[in-house]
Amino acid sequence: MKVLLSMVLALAGLPKAAHGEAAKDSGVPYRTVVLMPLSSLGSTDEAVGAIQRVLVGEFQKVLGKRLVTPQQVTGLGPEVRAGLETCGGVVECINEVMGGMGYDAFVVGNVAGLGEDRVINLKLIDIRTGSEVRRTAERAFGDESQLISYMRKAAVQLVAPHLFTGAVEIVAKQTGVQITLNGEWVGSTPLTTSRLEVPAGRHALEATAEGYVPFSSMVNVAYGETKQVTIELPLSTAFVGGSTPFRHRWYTWAIAGAGVLGLGLGGYFNYLHVDAVNKINDRADKGTLTAANVDLYQQQEDNWNRALYFYGGGGALALTAAVMLSMDLF
Repeated sequence: MKVLLSMVLALAGLPKAAHGEAAKDSGVPYRTVVLMPLSSLGSTDEAVGAIQRVLVGEFQKVLGKRLVTPQQVTGLGPEVRAGLETCGGVVECINEVMGGMGYDAFVVGNVAGLGEDRVINLKLIDIRTGSEVRRTAERAFGDESQLISYMRKAAVQLVAPHLFTGAVEIVAKQTGVQITLNGEWVGSTPLTTSRLEVPAGRHALEATAEGYVPFSSMVNVAYGETKQVTIELPLSTAFVGGSTPFRHRWYTWAIAGAGVLGLGLGGYFNYLHVDAVNKINDRADKGTLTAANVDLYQQQEDNWNRALYFYGGGGALALTAAVMLSMDLF
């Protein structure tokens, strides 16, 4: 087979194309890519011809002069056509023919189905390695504008996947919101650039801020689309402070401190109450308790009421702080 192909190419007398550096997924485009004529699997020749015409136009937009079109392939001469016909669509054989001419890669494909079930299947083959680089399948029906859109997606996905992108436009209503995309921190609002270029597909977007309910969403971005996402976080109704542990919030310790102070004042006024009671009892035992000592009764009663007030308030605040701190354990 190799001898036959060498003879065919020699008889054709065709100049070889310059080899470029083959790059599979590096984002560096091939220097020459041959788009082989599409074959049909159940579709009409007319439909295949129309699809191929649009596909060639979209490949040219991506590759420019690096593209070898199906028309150029069929015009290479009868000997080359005979060699390709001998291949019968076998990729290994086509690889030898195209490789012998110095090309870097080629695309083979077919159009399958009828009407709205019609799809185009394409494969990119690296001639140097003889292996498949990637493949894509896309719908192939509709009016001219729809068909152009489908073929553009197919062409970009196949030979320039690094260009198969869209964008997420973030509109944040608050400042200081932490933005994360696909698990990677983007920045804090206001962002330096609110438009984030992303590969076409689904992306996980999250936004968090102290004291606000977190936001998370899966954003589906189509090729060439800019999807706008408005982020306005509501205040947390569960508790002020968002996800910050209670032990790290200033007001937790302010409440705890106020509770301790209240209990301390309660103890102080309780001491004054007990002291007044002891004085009354001591004077009663000595027989020196007179009407002039009525203020001692008032003092012990007032101090007792104050002690109860501060005990109650301080205890409530201390209990509140204890409950808040205990919530960090869950």
